[in-house]
Amino acid sequence: MRGQHCPEQPEKQESKYLFSISINFKNDLEENNISDDLRKAFEDNNYPLSDNVKISILSSMEWNLSDSGKKYTIKESGNQLNIYKTKKSEPEETQQWETLLINTEIMVESRDKAIPTVGGILLFGENPNRYLPQAGISAVAYYGKEKDYEAIERETIRGPIVAKITGEDIVDTGLVERAIEFVRRNTGSSTHLTEGRRIDKPVYPEEVIRETIVNAIAHRDYTISGTDIELSIYSDRLEVISPGKLPNTVTIERMKAGCRATRNELIKEVLRDYHYVEATGLGVPRKIIAGMLKHNGTEPDLIEDEYSFTVRLWKQKSGEG
Repeated sequence: MRGQHCPEQPEKQESKYLFSISINFKNDLEENNISDDLRKAFEDNNYPLSDNVKISILSSMEWNLSDSGKKYTIKESGNQLNIYKTKKSEPEETQQWETLLINTEIMVESRDKAIPTVGGILLFGENPNRYLPQAGISAVAYYGKEKDYEAIERETIRGPIVAKITGEDIVDTGLVERAIEFVRRNTGSSTHLTEGRRIDKPVYPEEVIRETIVNAIAHRDYTISGTDIELSIYSDRLEVISPGKLPNTVTIERMKAGCRATRNELIKEVLRDYHYVEATGLGVPRKIIAGMLKHNGTEPDLIEDEYSFTVRLWKQKSGEG
């Protein structure tokens, strides 16, 4: 109401106090004075105060203390003063998250409102394909060596790039995990005897599959609409086709030598932070090529054409099987 004074409201605080101090400090609080003794009392309890402390009197028995972003509530209780940690208000906490996400380019400020960037939608959006229909993987497992209407399985893989993780547990898989699971279902393993023991060996090493899929997601051209990443499994090979030519000045030979360049820097950085990729940029020579050579002696084909880049992994050496 106009002209009416509204007293400052107490903020939410933790239910259990951090520590207590003598009631004798009450005079300091009422006089809005941070004495050396009061500072020492906070410091002795491992909550040192800076030179920017401000006190707000809420009542004769309650005070707010602000210190460079940290907030405490002090309440009189019997013959002592209890100090509580003040919870951030929801608007304040939301603002801090928005600032962090803007600084990391997951969001951007537009017309005084924080909205997700394209990279943010691709990485963490609940339904990225609502805004970017091409943000997915079209996966097909064929019976033979060529594409065919008849297939073992077809799946259009949708969702955010990264998994949703709580603590150390994956509570919802992302594109990478779903694509790997598709390969696992449709390739299985081969069995052979080594020194009288039965050994099950995957047709394609999972580390190689992971690196191939992650590279396609990180480096594809998302400006090419209407085209998913293609994951195709044939009877003799596996192919991952990524829309768009190689980025910047990268060539296949430079890629084999470990040249680092990316079209989508934010996506690459987040994939690194989530431990999907390493920061070395040597995934192609050290994981994909070396991994297949060690696994079955085949070298992957790396093929660039006008509109796409293909990684082709062979099931076995030519002439075997």
